[in-house]
Amino acid sequence: MSTFGKYDLNDPTWYQKWRKERQEAQQRQEEERKRQEAEAKKKRELEAELDLEDDDAADDVQFEDYEPLWLKGIGKKHPDPVVENASLSAVKAPKPPDDALADISPDVVKEGKLSNLQLEAVAYANMCFGKNLEDGSRRGFFIGDGAGIGKGRELAGIVAQQWARGVRKHLWISVSNDLKFDAERDLRDLGSGNIPVQLLGKASYSVACGVPFCYRGGGAAVGSRRWRPSALLDGVISRAMPRAVAATADARRRRRRDTTHDAIDATRSRANTQARDLPKQGVVFATYASLLGKKGGKTSKPQTRLDQLLEWASPGFEGGLLFDESHKAKNLFGGNGGKPTKTGQAVLKLQTALPRARVVYCSATGASEPKHLGYMDRLGLWGGSDTPFGDFDDFRRAVESRGVGMMELVAMHLKQRGALVSRALSFKSCTFELVNDVMTPSLCG
Repeated sequence: MSTFGKYDLNDPTWYQKWRKERQEAQQRQEEERKRQEAEAKKKRELEAELDLEDDDAADDVQFEDYEPLWLKGIGKKHPDPVVENASLSAVKAPKPPDDALADISPDVVKEGKLSNLQLEAVAYANMCFGKNLEDGSRRGFFIGDGAGIGKGRELAGIVAQQWARGVRKHLWISVSNDLKFDAERDLRDLGSGNIPVQLLGKASYSVACGVPFCYRGGGAAVGSRRWRPSALLDGVISRAMPRAVAATADARRRRRRDTTHDAIDATRSRANTQARDLPKQGVVFATYASLLGKKGGKTSKPQTRLDQLLEWASPGFEGGLLFDESHKAKNLFGGNGGKPTKTGQAVLKLQTALPRARVVYCSATGASEPKHLGYMDRLGLWGGSDTPFGDFDDFRRAVESRGVGMMELVAMHLKQRGALVSRALSFKSCTFELVNDVMTPSLCG
């Protein structure tokens, strides 16, 4: 008996039955596809609605007037009205120790060279420096103040205080070499103009062996030229050479040997005094770009600025490690398969290699997403028994799954521990007017 699947080919209606069943199956598939598309569309609309609510909430941020809670009567008031995010104002920062402003010059406080807000940042930074994380590294501090508060002056105040306490090496990293002059100005205004500030980019590269030129193949390398010894220069004079010529060649050999040795001695002397390029005491001012600088590498291991800094800082560096505009390192953890940036890796390497450094992160836009917090390794937000997050990945996933509200809770937590200040200028009395105009030839001229 002939069959086609479950159909009997001897049945004259088998084809109609098979075609009908096939059409019904196709119809069911089409209905399922439409149902899935409708669900996906509904999900997208819901997500868009939630994003819109988040945007509206962000636009509706509330601020409260801000005054230092524990430093009332100390220092002069900041020249402009200052506010703080309403969620941050809902928590109180701890009282700093009584000696938190010790070693700050009385004239600086009396004359208002540091306002009470700036003194508060210095006090809390000093308080954090006195605490350790569980791995033994020194706890860090985050300055999240907005434009106009004077973050650079606050960093200078931290350096000046630690300098007065005998901490004489500091590393200040920012985005531009020109800001070195601002750092010098701020230190000078605070009465600490005696602190030398040296640009990393102006220093010569450090050489591990102490002598940048070495002997190769019996020859002496002097500068970029190479002196290759010959039989004459080794003191072997051909017997066939006339005596007069031999004497002249011998004298020339002695002069050349003495000149070569003098050049080598001068080279060694320059190498041994190379440490003067980076001050034994003072501030080394670097940019994030200069941390990635390197020299050589074709025929030998490259010399890097980062290794040079670590060599300068060791051993036992306890000075300030100040990351101005620290958001430049925010892409340490790219997320979603993104590669970490070299800048972020360099910033993390500095913190890991210098566990006793006094780390300060300074940025008005330190992090807009949880993954941007990865370089802030010294805030103690993960990796300790007092936090539920074993590492940064655990922290990031937990914060991302809970949205903007969780980010606000993180900021509140940091303030409550005295590890964060985040103030901004108030625009309460500011007005603006939109003017519509048409560019005319006279205006263009």
